[in-house]
Amino acid sequence: MTHQYGWLLRRAEEAFEASSGDLVINESFFLNLPGGRYPSGEVINVVQEALLEVGTLRRNGSKLMLDRQAFCDNQRYRKGIEDAITALLQPTNQSLQLCATIPAGLDELVEKALRVHTLDLRSALLDLIASAESRIVLASPFWDLQTARELAEALAKRLQAGIRVDLLGRFPSDNRETERFLLKRLGGYDQCHLFAWHQQSEPKRTTTFHFKAAVIDDGARAYLGTANLTYGGLRSVMELGWIVQGDPANQLLAILNVILSIALPITRERD
Repeated sequence: MTHQYGWLLRRAEEAFEASSGDLVINESFFLNLPGGRYPSGEVINVVQEALLEVGTLRRNGSKLMLDRQAFCDNQRYRKGIEDAITALLQPTNQSLQLCATIPAGLDELVEKALRVHTLDLRSALLDLIASAESRIVLASPFWDLQTARELAEALAKRLQAGIRVDLLGRFPSDNRETERFLLKRLGGYDQCHLFAWHQQSEPKRTTTFHFKAAVIDDGARAYLGTANLTYGGLRSVMELGWIVQGDPANQLLAILNVILSIALPITRERD
């Protein structure tokens, strides 16, 4: 499991070695590390907790500071950080997480009761995108332009880091605006691919899909749920889904790969 966090640890270690004097270790420190790759909040939290666990960081009031002496104890640092991350990422509590879109305007007590049991669905999807290391697959039958614009900004950063992105939708004739936008904004990246699966062989017979899913890397983590990639799905309508790891994520990726293999690649504006 440590391979998902090793790149950030290595960059932090290089920054520790290059620095002098006191060094505050917060979210801004990790986001400003060189290299053009941006860690998610989840990755930052795990790395911070692991560094704190092995003594490389110490608390100074509300701040986390580098303990240079502990960091210089190289053997303890390398072995301890690996053990700490492994312990923090045991699958007993992290392998299955429920997430939800909570409609605006609910009674405050109702919303709090729901939030006790769920992650925010939109934030969970953005975290998946931000934490990908090699590939992102997003599948939704329905996209709207507003959500496409929002996701495109996050996806562009991952594409700039060399990550492959596959986007699947129905993209029928009534959704050409979103299709055109995605092609214009992301189509210039060689590793970005847009697909449509919506085949109508006769007036009342259509072959298409209705699932909503996302997978990163080789099945490291995945989302499967009810939310379309629309304003309603991510912001205003009650939706539920799961963030999964392990075999379920791998199986979901295998299914998506099959569907992508038979879907229509969209490389230019269709007539």
